Amino acid sequence: MLKNWIKGRVLILMSKLSHLRKRMHEEYQNGNLQAAATLGDAMLCEHWINDAPTLGFSDDLYNLAIIHDEMDQPESAVALYSESARYIPDNGDFLALAKRSNNLAGVLARLGAMEPAQHFFTQTKHIYSRYLGQDHPMYADSLYNLANLALISGKRKDAQAGHKEALKIRKKSGNKDDIMHSLHSLAAIYEEEGDYEKAVSYAKTAVESAPPPDYATACNYLAELYELDDKQEEALKLYNEVLEAMPQTGCKRSDYLTILSRKAYLTGKTGNTKEALKLHEEACIMYNSLEPTDLLEIDDLYFANCMRNMAILHEKLGDPNQAEDFMLKSLNARKDIGGESTKDICFLIGLYLKNDTYDKAVDILIYALMQTSEDESQMIDSLTKALAKAENTHKLLESMGAINSIEKLRPIFEKWQG
Repeated sequence: MLKNWIKGRVLILMSKLSHLRKRMHEEYQNGNLQAAATLGDAMLCEHWINDAPTLGFSDDLYNLAIIHDEMDQPESAVALYSESARYIPDNGDFLALAKRSNNLAGVLARLGAMEPAQHFFTQTKHIYSRYLGQDHPMYADSLYNLANLALISGKRKDAQAGHKEALKIRKKSGNKDDIMHSLHSLAAIYEEEGDYEKAVSYAKTAVESAPPPDYATACNYLAELYELDDKQEEALKLYNEVLEAMPQTGCKRSDYLTILSRKAYLTGKTGNTKEALKLHEEACIMYNSLEPTDLLEIDDLYFANCMRNMAILHEKLGDPNQAEDFMLKSLNARKDIGGESTKDICFLIGLYLKNDTYDKAVDILIYALMQTSEDESQMIDSLTKALAKAENTHKLLESMGAINSIEKLRPIFEKWQG
């Protein structure tokens, strides 16, 4: 009788857990991470209430850890990954342990805990070496992760060696996406060292081996290396080739837009202002036509940067009104004052001073200073340099003197008086 009751209780619990797992998976697939996390917490409660932390408990903890990881809650993810490893059934499932160890290491690395991260990445590597062999793609993944960690820790030679070893294994497995990532990682190391010849060599190989969906990304990186190496003509040539080939590669519209924008920027940089403006306008039209799913692939500041480039081009063409309009749009698209926003403000100050509209220059100056709440010494230095472009210093000081009672303006005003 007792056995039947226990069996029935276990069946009920398994049914509840199965239902909660299914719902959590559905919410996760639909992108509802908070709802998925809530259902995951309910699962854990069922485990503890029924004193049955063995019926898939480790997997439930692991899946919930992934959700918290994606929700950018690293502390919760660390605790859940660690707990998940503790409850792996004692049946020699070392590969399950490796997955938990690998993910835990990744979160610890993002938190800046490099030594613990290295410990768990190394543990992962040893497990894969022992149970999968040193020719297995997952063993290569562990080498790749350790190489990235070494680079973050400033151990460049170790990073190079690790990425090269991972690349050899990945070439044997034939996964083009993994091969491309290894090649790009090596190119980035040489780029950081200023060795553009080697960086370009790896980046070229990445283009040749990139799967169609990643072709644009690989070409874009290679073109950027050309730009850094002051080879604008080669970069432009590559951008043109990519744009022509992209319809056949199956790349996303967002990739096409990124390449188009780079071509527009470089065209302007090399002096073809009118053509650059036309390309930027084309990019803006495409940006405004993108679907929400496409926009997810675009950097949040893409629109602002496009507006800034168009402002600079209009200023070069002698159209201050259009230049002002586009730069104000750029400034408006940037949420925080400081950094990139300061560049927009300094451009506007220079534009207003050049066109003898000193009142506007002071207005935008006040706007910048009144929006800041943290240390603004760097911004004050940038603004002071922008104000130095004034041809009529006396007129500017008079405009500033009229609002000298505003405490935020005092550092600027005192610098000018000095």
